[in-house]
Amino acid sequence: MPQSHTIEPIVQVDKKVDNIVTVDTNTTKVIQDNTIEQIDKLAIVYNSKNIGKYAIEATNSAITTLLFDNKSVELKVYDINTQNSDIVSDTLNKIYDENITKIIFMITPSNLKYLVEYKNLDNFKIYLPLINSNQTKISKPNFMFGGIDYTQQFNMLLHNNPKYIVEIYDDSNIGETLHKDLLKTNHKIVSYKLSGKHPNFAAFLKRYKKYFHSTLVLNTSIVKSSIILSQLRANNIQFDSILSSQVNYTALLFILTQKEDREKLKLANSIGKLPIKLQGVNLLLNNDILYNWVNYSVIVGVKYLLENGSTKLFKTLFQNNQVQYTIDILQAQAYKFEH
Repeated sequence: MPQSHTIEPIVQVDKKVDNIVTVDTNTTKVIQDNTIEQIDKLAIVYNSKNIGKYAIEATNSAITTLLFDNKSVELKVYDINTQNSDIVSDTLNKIYDENITKIIFMITPSNLKYLVEYKNLDNFKIYLPLINSNQTKISKPNFMFGGIDYTQQFNMLLHNNPKYIVEIYDDSNIGETLHKDLLKTNHKIVSYKLSGKHPNFAAFLKRYKKYFHSTLVLNTSIVKSSIILSQLRANNIQFDSILSSQVNYTALLFILTQKEDREKLKLANSIGKLPIKLQGVNLLLNNDILYNWVNYSVIVGVKYLLENGSTKLFKTLFQNNQVQYTIDILQAQAYKFEH
């Protein structure tokens, strides 16, 4: 009886990137009747200098998903030096020459224009994990946007229509983005920008004494948010509630703050539950899929591209070229997040 040979995901890296888990194997699958089954192909494109560790983690998230599904897929990774029209065009030409039509393209909203300038874009089916459709006016039938809708998260957090809302945001890219998305909710908001790498938090927060019994929105990184939470309690600055979006949904919150600091904190989360075995594989690789929304979005993208949007793993719906994530409002309890 002829032997059947199963195959694991093949990973080829167009440019060397450290710490990516790779599996080398054959490119075809031999089945019982000795016929050859061509395997599916998938590409990931990113600029590791621009998105840093997300590049490696996203690749590992894709690989573990393929391993979990036991799919015969050739995965090729393209690490581009920069994002401009020529580089993007050359990369897409290489991908097309490899007979790959399905791409996870980790490009930012400001650089999406370089992608749409490619003249043969209709040859591909492209998933964009870093962009929500409301962040751009660009729309293509073969695009699926996988970014989180932060404005929708803020609307859920502010559904009780608090009368007074105070926002603190920092000068990072994500801080500026969250600030703009919060303003789209059309609530009346008093905003303060926390600038610099080493601000004087105590002096900065003294101004908030007058906002007793208001609602505070934190659009700051987890480190800055943790310092703010501790300083609010230390200076007896009290808010009726403290709210934050996906940016502070992380287990680090329980390490960097005390229970008393986060008593009034509520967070929005769009990362859904994943199979225990998939979590376990990623845990072995020290790859975070429980709290890292980019990794989660990449997993959604892999399932979407390879299963044509018919995946049963997620409650997520694929509508109007945008992933429609569910939103849970969670309370940071003593040791975990709870509804």
